[in-house]
Amino acid sequence: MQKKPTSHIFLVGFMGSGKSSLGKKLAAVLRYDFVDTDKMIAATAEKSVADIFAHEGEAFFREKERETLLQLSGRENIVVSTGGGTACFHDNIFLMNRLGTTIYLEAEPKLLAHRLAKRKDERPLLRSVAQGDLEEFIAGILREREPFYRQANLTLPARNLTARAILAAIKTTFPSEE
Repeated sequence: MQKKPTSHIFLVGFMGSGKSSLGKKLAAVLRYDFVDTDKMIAATAEKSVADIFAHEGEAFFREKERETLLQLSGRENIVVSTGGGTACFHDNIFLMNRLGTTIYLEAEPKLLAHRLAKRKDERPLLRSVAQGDLEEFIAGILREREPFYRQANLTLPARNLTARAILAAIKTTFPSEE
């Protein structure tokens, strides 16, 4: 059974697009719980996402993302910040679309590279990328992931986006929702 479009709000997009920071603000405005899937997985595993990637591998991590989404399906009134690749594996985008509203926070590679440059060592996929190659590397991954991100219910520009603007877009898309 499909839930109300706004009982679950999933923020998808590339790392650095603002999913966590905007998700917390949106959850506060809606008075919903906020969940960051990466933090949830790290807490359960008792190790960082980078350590999970290094010791267990990406495939293991992607399985944990799927399990986490399935766990969250039983909850109501939550805003979920997903990992940058979550929407791209195991038909997760279809699951999230079935459970609620998915919002793609779209950002151009230059903005993402700027946001990620200082903390790229914390990101397993970016660790080995030279600073000067970061924007091009991000652009390449975005080309692969965008077909998945674009399946979200809404696409909003990440630059200068606010929680209130996200809420207004949701209300426009689902006018019968409160």
